[in-house]
Amino acid sequence: GVWASVLSPQEYACLRDHKMGAPLSSKYVNFPKKKNSSGAFCCKGCGLEVFAVSDYLSDDSLREGYPSFSKAMPANLDKRFEQDQSISLFCIKCDSFIGRTRASGFADGGGLQMLTMAASHSIVLKNMSASKEEALLKDRKRESNVSNGMGASSRRMLSIRSSGGQSPAVLSPVGGSSRQVSSPDKISSPKVSPQPQPRVSGRMSGMLSPPRKSGVLSPPRLSGRLGPSKK
Repeated sequence: GVWASVLSPQEYACLRDHKMGAPLSSKYVNFPKKKNSSGAFCCKGCGLEVFAVSDYLSDDSLREGYPSFSKAMPANLDKRFEQDQSISLFCIKCDSFIGRTRASGFADGGGLQMLTMAASHSIVLKNMSASKEEALLKDRKRESNVSNGMGASSRRMLSIRSSGGQSPAVLSPVGGSSRQVSSPDKISSPKVSPQPQPRVSGRMSGMLSPPRKSGVLSPPRLSGRLGPSKK
């Protein structure tokens, strides 16, 4: 298929076979956040932003073996609940597997603390200025409010329309130039042609039309007056 021809075996296993990959095999496990304080992690299948650099958790990444984040871009991800109480995350644009969210303990308020881990070969870093990342986070908050009432298919169509309907570009794993490919998951709405109405002949149209009433029906007249019978 198209994906197998443009992805490495490790990337294909993560993005298309929904595998997390080998622990500690991602180059973003020991990510120098201090040197890269702003930016976004994007889906490696299409380039859609899925995590912000400011949400990266260094200690959790080293402990878990996968790039870990406190939150994601909810409007750009489709959630699917698994039997082990975890949540699988898929790119809303190209349906590639991004990672999983699971409970990591209890928060200070008593609720569950959630941790999101990206698969080893499902994300790629996109550098951007702090102002651009701030604008991205504002868009995340606004789009999250809008997408709460939308289904996954509607959010996927919204994502494709916002990108101009372009096919996803598979990014090079070593920061090379992106290669444009045709997406096997591209959604197209079928065109429905209007059905011609059947013609009715003049004889048939007369049979189908209701009969005409020549006049108003009136009750019959009585010839005499009703009264008691004479004995």
